[in-house]
Amino acid sequence: MENSTDETAEMCRSEKVRELHRRVSEVKASEEFGVKYMQAWEEKIYERMEGKEEGLAEGMEKGMEKGRELGEKRVSALTQCLLKAKRYDDLERAAADGEYRERLCREYGL
Repeated sequence: MENSTDETAEMCRSEKVRELHRRVSEVKASEEFGVKYMQAWEEKIYERMEGKEEGLAEGMEKGMEKGRELGEKRVSALTQCLLKAKRYDDLERAAADGEYRERLCREYGL
């Protein structure tokens, strides 16, 4: 129906096809339907954009939560290792110095 012409519709034997072609032609020619179609199309695009933004925000939040959990587990494991080794000065320094904490985590394979 998208590519039908008046000529091909007239050659068709089916009255239903001719009637369908006539209605499709009316809709295609109608400015009111064209405006409604474009508005619906725009709304659909905006909804998709909003959905993508919401999904991205959710994904980022979950990723940050996971990162915090992993970070907390690493710090806890490092604390236990340093306490077990009686490295109290290192533990105190690691609590205040992020770079030093990272170096100790690598040292312990955390």
